[in-house]
Amino acid sequence: MALDALLEPICREGIEAELVTTGDLAISLPRMALIHRMAQEALRNVVKHSHAQHAQVRVERSNGTALLRVTDDGTGFSTDDLKRRRSEGHVGLGLLAGTVRDAGATLHVNSVPGSGTTVRLEVPCGIGAEGSDSP
Repeated sequence: MALDALLEPICREGIEAELVTTGDLAISLPRMALIHRMAQEALRNVVKHSHAQHAQVRVERSNGTALLRVTDDGTGFSTDDLKRRRSEGHVGLGLLAGTVRDAGATLHVNSVPGSGTTVRLEVPCGIGAEGSDSP
């Protein structure tokens, strides 16, 4: 899976990283591309901002939904930190919001200072312009 390659730069930075996949991940190429792009941006943020020791990328498909979850044990951030970063030009995840919305997907970022961050992307499978993901 192409997601494996995203872990190499993380490991080079001394962050222990793992990829966990469960279920049948046979989903359409546009949906997999969205998952890949979101994982890439989330991991980029782990390296740049989190000071994490560990990161995990989990991808699964269940009940017609593909779920990406990227978690780290880093410093986390507050709402004020996020506003400050945006004002400084750090807009990576924000730039993906339109693509996420257009795909009918949802994005949740949960972070607490001192408790790490979780980026969760839920992508519906089997609907949309590119057709069904079902056989």
